[in-house]
Amino acid sequence: MDRIHSTDWGSYIEETIILNDGVAFCHLSFPGKDDPPVHRKRAWLHELTVLPEYRNLGLATKLIGICKERAKADGRKWLSLWVKPGTWMEEWYKRLGFVYDEDFMRGDGQKVYNMTL
Repeated sequence: MDRIHSTDWGSYIEETIILNDGVAFCHLSFPGKDDPPVHRKRAWLHELTVLPEYRNLGLATKLIGICKERAKADGRKWLSLWVKPGTWMEEWYKRLGFVYDEDFMRGDGQKVYNMTL
């Protein structure tokens, strides 16, 4: 069973998307009206997780597809995420169509990637 739980934190909305009774999930954050305009054009994908015994079954790709649909329906221009450079995850996100955003830097060394919706 797939579920989406939405929480309004006041300054932003966060959705938890859960697949197959929790074997895969992620969070999708929608910056709010108090955020800078460039942030309001993004939905942020974070904490994408698939239990090890359920990997390589397309669940993570399905989660990203759901996130793309929800972000686009909310009028967002990009689905964005941050990832540690040099990891298999960075290469996987690039294969899915995410592009490095050199204009958006994080202080902890992680890179920001965007997918245009």
